[in-house]
Amino acid sequence: QDGEFLGICDLSDIDRWHKRAEVGFMLGRGAWGQGYGLEAMRAVIAHAASSGIRRLTARPHLGNRRSDTLLEKLGFKEEGLLRGHVLRDGDRRDCRLFGLLL
Repeated sequence: QDGEFLGICDLSDIDRWHKRAEVGFMLGRGAWGQGYGLEAMRAVIAHAASSGIRRLTARPHLGNRRSDTLLEKLGFKEEGLLRGHVLRDGDRRDCRLFGLLL
């Protein structure tokens, strides 16, 4: 209502041959802890499943406990660590790799 950024959730790197995709999400600080992320992710997961996707991955930055907790609530399992996977503010950052079989 006030024009404040609420958030975004999407599918990317969609591979129809292998029936897999990556899910990404980001919430504005004012939306944290209100259930918006869980609601949006459930909708994106349902859409992916209905589109024939059978595996989803997610890559939150190491130390982002809110994202880790959200993914775990949705049934994602930690699969590994991606060292220096993203460049942010001139620094390389590690990401955790999570996966979900649909």
